[in-house]
Amino acid sequence: MRAIIVLIAVLFLLHFANPVSAATFTFEGSLAEIHDDESFTINVLLSIASSKGKSYYIRPGFFQPEKTPRSYFGYIKDNAGDWANGGSPIDKTQFYKITMNDNNEWVGSLIIKADLEASGFNGSGNYNFIIGRYTESGSTVNWCDGDSTPCSTSIITINQAPTPTSTPTPVPINIPTSTPTPTPTPTSLPAPTKTPTPTPSRTPTPILRSSLSPAPEEVLGESTETGEIVSATDTESSNEDALASNKSKSTNNNWFQKFFIWIGGILLIACAILSFRVYIKNKKPDSETI
Repeated sequence: MRAIIVLIAVLFLLHFANPVSAATFTFEGSLAEIHDDESFTINVLLSIASSKGKSYYIRPGFFQPEKTPRSYFGYIKDNAGDWANGGSPIDKTQFYKITMNDNNEWVGSLIIKADLEASGFNGSGNYNFIIGRYTESGSTVNWCDGDSTPCSTSIITINQAPTPTSTPTPVPINIPTSTPTPTPTPTSLPAPTKTPTPTPSRTPTPILRSSLSPAPEEVLGESTETGEIVSATDTESSNEDALASNKSKSTNNNWFQKFFIWIGGILLIACAILSFRVYIKNKKPDSETI
């Protein structure tokens, strides 16, 4: 009974299983070492039985075999010349499309480079490189390392340049700007009013009356013989009058003195002339007598 069940299961699988076409990927031209995202060109020969006129989408794959699960990455130039990778979500139509010829083959060149931003890239080191294909109706990639599509695997060393250490940009320190202190406007103070200095009144000094103007002895402020009060002003006025009178008299005296001097001189000259004439006159008779 058990053998009958196993036989039925095998027949069921053979009836419903899709036949897998034998395929062979052959490529050459891959580099042994690349630097950063350096690109390179490979020549590919894909041969698939009974594939005449069928189309496939070719995808490159870099991976590290020791990493599980495998994470494939890499760029390929599509038919429009743009770079395409296997970033999520994966759209198979973004990769390079090929169509098989009448000999069930495709021969051509593909331009490849590594994707250094992919999660499967772990820095500089050795990576395996293979090629995979999508069918027009399928959504799963068939890598050429399987039994259905055998191919040789290339080992490529990827050297990534060290990331330059960015020098931190110094953050400018905001130095507070000192607010200028307004210069106080000097308030003009009113000029102090100059208090006039009182001029001391001059107390007239009593002047004694000159002997030229005899006047009775009197005391300032006391009654005179006439019974009038003599003030300091009256005394000063009287003194000035006395001085003027004395000056006038002195001038008159000078004229009189000069007059008498002239008269005296004339008289002396006249006397001298007369004396001389008398002398001459007296001398003449003496001369006649001799």
